[in-house]
Amino acid sequence: MSEPIPQSISDLIDATSDYALALGEKADLKQLEVEFPGRSLDVHFSTWDRPSDTDGWIETKKVIAIRFDHNPSYAAILLELHKATHACLSRSDKHFFEGLELLSEGEAGAAPAPAYCLCLGS
Repeated sequence: MSEPIPQSISDLIDATSDYALALGEKADLKQLEVEFPGRSLDVHFSTWDRPSDTDGWIETKKVIAIRFDHNPSYAAILLELHKATHACLSRSDKHFFEGLELLSEGEAGAAPAPAYCLCLGS
C-alpha cells in the first residue's frame, strides 16, 4: 500500500482490489471480512535509517499498538495499521507497507499467539 492512505474500510478494499488488478491477480477479499478473535494487537517491527552524519545504517525498533472496543474485522485492523505505519514511515518511503506474512511456530520472532512479519517497502 502507498499514499494516499485509505480513509475508510471501503477505500482500503478498493485500493487492495486495484493493486491486485495491477499485478494481474484477483484479490480474495473474503478474508478481510473475517472477525479478528481479539480486541488488541501489538505490531513490532524495525526500520533502518541512514543518518546524514554517518556512513552506516541504524536500526530503530518500533511498536504499533492497535486497540478496539469490539472484535474488529481484518480489514479494520489493516486500515488502522496502514494509518499508523504512514504516521511513522511515510517520510522515508512512499511505498511503506507491503503486507503481513504469518511466521511459523519455530521461526524467530514467533510468539505463542499468531505472529506476523511486517513487510515494508524499499
